[in-house]
Amino acid sequence: MVEQLSSLAYVMILACLASVAWAASPAIPARVHEVVELEFAGPEFGPADKPAVDVELTADFTHESGQQYRIHGFWNGDGKGGSRGGVFKVRFCPTLPGTWTLARVSSNSEQLNGQRQGQTIAATAAGLKGFWRPGGVGNRWWVRDDGSFPYIVGNTHYVFLSRPNGKEQTIENIRADIDANAPYFNKIRMLMKAFPDPNGSTEASAFFTPDGKPTNNEGSDPNEVRPNPAFYHRVDAAVQHGFERDMIIDLILGTTQHN
Repeated sequence: MVEQLSSLAYVMILACLASVAWAASPAIPARVHEVVELEFAGPEFGPADKPAVDVELTADFTHESGQQYRIHGFWNGDGKGGSRGGVFKVRFCPTLPGTWTLARVSSNSEQLNGQRQGQTIAATAAGLKGFWRPGGVGNRWWVRDDGSFPYIVGNTHYVFLSRPNGKEQTIENIRADIDANAPYFNKIRMLMKAFPDPNGSTEASAFFTPDGKPTNNEGSDPNEVRPNPAFYHRVDAAVQHGFERDMIIDLILGTTQHN
């Protein structure tokens, strides 16, 4: 019993020291309404593993005013679109200028639990228009955080993330197609679903089978889901470039017609 308590006390001391170290590190500069991505070093997983199911990761951010948000983290392979690695990420969007503190990092993984706790983010107002929210009389309109009421004019590309304009599946093509839409539209609607590549490429398959092979079939058991980081790296690129062009990237999570 004494040995167990000693081990627990040792772990708690290490966690406290780590928090102090992160609190003493320089604050991460950020703009209000811009996403800050924090990377965490966790256990390594591969295509046949289930980190999306087996690993829990949450991060609690507290503003100097007392406002709080809890954000869920996720496994991101090697962090660059690769399907094997121990990179986990948390993405946070400051909604107020000032200091935000990563007050608590919770995980069922010992490697992740408490990591980066105490890290601060220094958010400054930068004139970004912010989120789109229901507004106006009876919430029948969309209003930005800057108070503007812009019209939404959109275009639909169902297979945008798999075969953008029938081209080879590359992040560069996705960015180029968003640029081509930007002069005419402020929204692009697409399915967040991979479609079979007529050329046979499996790079953009959205999931893995239990034996680690690429597939576009999510399966019916939520406890067996194995996301493919390569596909979601593509989704990230579309959302990020849409933000850079101040466009809405409208992701359709799935329909019975396309399942």
